[in-house]
Order: sequence, then structure tokens, then C-alpha cells
Amino acid sequence: MGADYVIGVYLNAHWVQLRGPRHLFDVIGQCFSIAQARMSAQWRKDTDLVLEPDVDGFTYDGFDRSSELIASGERAMRAALPALKKFLEAKSPAAHGLLAKADAKPHMTAA
Repeated sequence: MGADYVIGVYLNAHWVQLRGPRHLFDVIGQCFSIAQARMSAQWRKDTDLVLEPDVDGFTYDGFDRSSELIASGERAMRAALPALKKFLEAKSPAAHGLLAKADAKPHMTAA
């Protein structure tokens, strides 16, 4: 779509805890979680950077903990800043060893 750089965010969430689903929405949510995990390779190949905030222990309906989720996202972005800066500063990524081939795209993941 014309973007110069693409940053993706992957929320590796397990909606249902060990106790099992509580209701139909938990079942549906777990289905989406499984589908998301299986489809992530499809969109990851088109990204320059993938952020993966730690969302363990959060539930899909835990809106009361939104500030904690935002903080987790901020930590993931801060961890990725050195790699992102290096990528953006490189005039020729292939010449600096960031790419295996001149036509390939780098893939950086921040945990």
C-alpha cells in the first residue's frame, strides 16, 4: 500500500487458562487465538519489525489492566529501538549486512 516501513504487533495470547473456558466467548476467543498463531507467518513476512509485548496473565476482557498492557507495549518498543534505529540509519541495508540478499527484507523481533 506504499508504506516505506512496516511495524507489526503480535499479541501471543492464550485466552483460556488451565481451568478451561468459562463460557462461549472463551471458546470463541481461544479459536481466534489459535487462528492468529497459525496465520502470523503470513503477515510477518511483510514486516520490517515485529513487536511482541508480554501479555501473559492478561485476559481479553481485562480492561481494568489497560495501563499495564500499554506499559508492556512500551517496554517492547523500547527494547526494539536499537534495532529499529540501526535499520533506519542504514543507507544501504544490504551493504551493512542487515540483509542476506539485496531484495530481501530484514526481520527484527523484540521481546
